[in-house]
Parts: sequence; C-alpha cells; structure tokens
Amino acid sequence: MSHKKIFVIEDDANILYGLEAQFANSGLEVEVSEAEEDAEEMLENLREFQPDFIVLDLILPKIDGFDIIKRL
Repeated sequence: MSHKKIFVIEDDANILYGLEAQFANSGLEVEVSEAEEDAEEMLENLREFQPDFIVLDLILPKIDGFDIIKRL
C-alpha cells in the first residue's frame, strides 16, 4: 500500500515543522516548503512530488497562496 502524500507550504517555520511532524506521525509522506523559494521553484517541486493533498498558507511573502492555486 502506498502512502498518501501531502505538500505543506507555510512561511512560519514553527507551524510548518509542527505540521510536518504531525502528518509524518500519521503515516503520510510529507514534503514542505518554507515559501522562501521563488514561485517557479515551488511550483516545480509541487508538480514533481505530485501530492494527494496540499496545505497552503494563503498569505505568503513572495507569492499569494491564491496565485499558487491558480497556477496549478
């Protein structure tokens, strides 16, 4: 059985790594982004990982979360 995959995008490191630990402890395969990389790199990582779920902060320093959704 393959693990479900989740991608977390959050600019607050405490929230990001807390969610990462919680999801990993629940048996999910987790990939995270601190939202400090540029938008194209973040989108490329998302596409390569092909998550089943995305947890996305809507207010980010370099790109609006809604813009990420539109570009997916």
